[in-house]
Amino acid sequence: MADSLAELVDAAAVAGMLRAGLSPRDAFVAVGWGEPGDDGAPAGIAAQFAVAARLAHGTGAALAPVIEACAVAARAEAEAELARDTALAGPRLSARVLAWLPLVGLGFAVLVDASVVKVFATPLGVALLVAGAFLTLAGRWWMRRLVAKAYEPPDSAVLTLHAVRAAMAAGADVASALAAVSLALVPQPGLEEVGERMSAVALALARGETWEAAWGEAWGEAWGEADGKADGQAADGGLRPLERALRLPWERGAHAGPLLTAVAEGESLLRRRSAQVAAGELAVRLTIPLAVCLLPAFVVMGIVPLLVALIGGLR
Repeated sequence: MADSLAELVDAAAVAGMLRAGLSPRDAFVAVGWGEPGDDGAPAGIAAQFAVAARLAHGTGAALAPVIEACAVAARAEAEAELARDTALAGPRLSARVLAWLPLVGLGFAVLVDASVVKVFATPLGVALLVAGAFLTLAGRWWMRRLVAKAYEPPDSAVLTLHAVRAAMAAGADVASALAAVSLALVPQPGLEEVGERMSAVALALARGETWEAAWGEAWGEAWGEADGKADGQAADGGLRPLERALRLPWERGAHAGPLLTAVAEGESLLRRRSAQVAAGELAVRLTIPLAVCLLPAFVVMGIVPLLVALIGGLR
């Protein structure tokens, strides 16, 4: 999160220096981004701003508005990341605490009766330790998997929406904007597939194909599938929001900027809501490895040896 905030501060500084009359190279060097490459983007900067630099370099558009447009996408992703971290903080801490439950049981048993240590020197004690260790490791692995699955990978939808908006604000039509943004996305690691799909749509539209045919060609069997972000995003590369925002401007000649902005805001809201839902589901799902692995491990490593020691002492 700290890195995201620092990148936003640097982007705001770059935009300010560009509007003050500095060249892109001087602005990049001044904030520590380094020299721009042949495609106009310095190496190693955040994906959103690398895309912005390539887009401005490739289209000849003013860099400051493009940087500011992509900074909105970076800010939305940072806010979604913050909401996700905040929502998952409680369940994640619970997972860490519960992972130590079997060892707590073992320590509790030793404190109650020190002769428990002798139990673990017997074949029964060794078997209890092995079973408890296996259940503990399985429970910890299971919890780590659940926590990791609750985190969503970065979403390119908001970035593509704002990048296309910036390209169209510079004077490009729908097909040209898609083509320009695709060229800016393809060199960026992790965004190659999105850029290739956008390029296919742009070429199809330029050939005069219908809207449905152009997007269907890029998505393959994804066109016409049941609505739903989780289902659609895996099949269409996350471009369904962009298609939804550009349909009316293409078919009716409507102004695309407000539609792209509205859909981008909706996607940001969905990301934050998704994080909250994932946190709520995680809190419930963590009870499964607790009940199946960690509580049995607590019993095996704490309660059973204590009972064996107490029974042995009574005899």
